Amino acid sequence: MIRSPESVSFAVRHRRRPLPMSPTTKELRALARLALPAIATQVGSMAMGVVDTIMVGHYGVEALAGVALGNSIVSVSFLFGLGVVLGMDPIVSQAHGAGDGEKCGRALQWGALAGIMISVPMALVWASTGTLLGLFGQDLALAEIAQDYVLIQIPSLPFFYAFAAQRSFLQGRGIVRPAMWVMLAANLVNAAVNWLFIWGNLGMPELGSTGAGLASCAVRIFLVLGLTAWILAGKLHAGAWVPWDRISFQWRAGISRIFYFGLPIAIQMVLEVGAFAGSTLLAGRFGATAVNAHSIALNLASFSFMMPLGISIAATTRVGNLIGAGDRLGAQRSAWVTLACGAGVMALSATAFILLRHLLPAVYSTDPAVIALCATVLPIAAACARSMMQCRLRMDGSACELRAGKNYRPPGYDCTIEVVSLGLNQLNPSLGEACKCRFPPGKRPTKVCRALSGNCVLRESASRAGYD
Repeated sequence: MIRSPESVSFAVRHRRRPLPMSPTTKELRALARLALPAIATQVGSMAMGVVDTIMVGHYGVEALAGVALGNSIVSVSFLFGLGVVLGMDPIVSQAHGAGDGEKCGRALQWGALAGIMISVPMALVWASTGTLLGLFGQDLALAEIAQDYVLIQIPSLPFFYAFAAQRSFLQGRGIVRPAMWVMLAANLVNAAVNWLFIWGNLGMPELGSTGAGLASCAVRIFLVLGLTAWILAGKLHAGAWVPWDRISFQWRAGISRIFYFGLPIAIQMVLEVGAFAGSTLLAGRFGATAVNAHSIALNLASFSFMMPLGISIAATTRVGNLIGAGDRLGAQRSAWVTLACGAGVMALSATAFILLRHLLPAVYSTDPAVIALCATVLPIAAACARSMMQCRLRMDGSACELRAGKNYRPPGYDCTIEVVSLGLNQLNPSLGEACKCRFPPGKRPTKVCRALSGNCVLRESASRAGYD
């Protein structure tokens, strides 16, 4: 059938046009473009720990227990240094939003130097792993395994912090895919080195848990070398780099700013992870089976937390860019979209922990006792995800005004109150009950009492569900 020119012209004029997107939908798409690669990078980083746990778990119960105890020291100290380096995030994102490329380059230099500086005390902590575990009353044989596992990783500290600085430098400028691909490639390297040195394949020495530590060390060096090569080959530093000079090494006007912004982040991250690391040390007092079940549950919980963390990292970039460009309303909208996305992801993770509590531990271990014990812990981890989610979302929801004033302290203090109150409430539930009854209607309770009473409700809900 041949259509007349008039009918074709009428159809073109009256063709259905796509509906305009709302500002919230546009913001969701913009956040997704940043968040998905950031989530993939964080999941890739955590996947290396998952692979280590699975492979060492199949090597032996004692080896997995030693690795779990070693990671209780590594995770807390490691994240403290990482939090310090992340202090360059607001500097880079806001400088990029304002079109100040030179400041972006300075932030990378200051962040890299801050990472080298913080590596020294972290190395001293790692070298004392066996002594620290002994002070906490851990089994001496397991402490020795943990010491060997951690000691071989010390040379990788400055390399990983340099990678973290490079990643923040790119991410703050909206370039998120290179770190994602390098991290995914690093997972392949990690699995291959684990296979070679844990079991001694292809003529390599059989190192057991120490082989997993060697793989972690090699992978961190690979990360910084791979991302450096990508940046240079793709000229990703063009327009945002300045040569090294005296300003690069200034403390007051440069490196100290990284510590000023990064220390509150570091303290918050240590408190979030330290509570779980402390519980690992407590589980170690009950033997290898208990610490193995606990480490599997903790590994799953940490893995699930990488998704809202990736959203949070994307929000840091998005909000900082909008503030640098002077769009305060858009920054506030981005913070609210981040809140909704983070809450939805954590709700899905908590549901999976409850429904798949018997299947997930079987991926890590074939020991029936470990699987059964872990299945009883996972629903509790799902309930506790509420408290950690509240800390993370409070940080994101406050992003607009806090980053505008370059102030990370209020959310860090709030998260400190939340985590400490959760620990106090678990030690003495009557504290939460007292805080629920202390304030009459119309009188506003303090932050500590609100957190204690909220965690008391969490405990009651878990008890009613049969998980207490």
